[in-house]
Amino acid sequence: MLDFLRRLIRQCTHKVFLIVDGHPVHRAKAVHQWLEKHQDRIRLFFLPAYSPELKQTRAT
Repeated sequence: MLDFLRRLIRQCTHKVFLIVDGHPVHRAKAVHQWLEKHQDRIRLFFLPAYSPELKQTRAT
């Protein structure tokens, strides 16, 4: 994940806003520490773990 984030901010000239899920690699301590150091270049937004109100119902 850190390799991906490093490459991402290296290639982008503007601040990056990245939406991620709750996978453990996204929430790792090393990732959060890295993000704190690079908060001027990138920010992560986490999807909710469970959102029944967003679940679509299927018409039968």
